[in-house]
Amino acid sequence: MTTGDQLAECVGRAQSHMQGALKNWDACSLPRCEECCELLRRAIGELESAWQAAEKGVPASAAVKKRLYRLRADVGVMVRLVDAATAFCRGLALRIGAGGDEVPGDPQAVLSAWSPREA
Repeated sequence: MTTGDQLAECVGRAQSHMQGALKNWDACSLPRCEECCELLRRAIGELESAWQAAEKGVPASAAVKKRLYRLRADVGVMVRLVDAATAFCRGLALRIGAGGDEVPGDPQAVLSAWSPREA
């Protein structure tokens, strides 16, 4: 196996982790957001390995380089999205006094959480 093949494999594994994160994505479920975080961490680790190899001069085809740049951008967007959803779920859970794992399905519970509270 050539070093270029190893770089392509790193990109392939990163892409696989990213696809898993997209498949598991559910903005209303804190556990699913945490699963996405773990998959994105793995994708980032593979991307870092690929970048280090590229910086050392490992040859890569134009297609692999294109995938690497595109994947880096996609992972960055997904990280911000998961971070925002996680913060929202935790904030809402604190506001309504829930356990924090799920946003309640009852719209009245959500609405009452945002209504003014009496002291």
